[in-house]
Amino acid sequence: MKLLPPDKALKRRRILRLNILLGLTAFLTGFFMIATGDFSSLSESKAEVAMYNRIAIGGLLYAAVFWMYCMLSKPFWFPIKKSQ
Repeated sequence: MKLLPPDKALKRRRILRLNILLGLTAFLTGFFMIATGDFSSLSESKAEVAMYNRIAIGGLLYAAVFWMYCMLSKPFWFPIKKSQ
């Protein structure tokens, strides 16, 4: 990775953090729908809970991937300045 100027590095970090927030929002939405679901039959319940589980787990994985990318690429964008 190349060293980015500070303004581009801040913009890229902001975009990554928004993606993390998007993933956590998907997780919370899926979890909320599971917790407050009102189902009329058992078969509907199983189908909808499976779909909401996929949404929640997908949101967590999405957030984790972007968090790891943000953490692992940070030294390339914001290097520590050595004092001389």
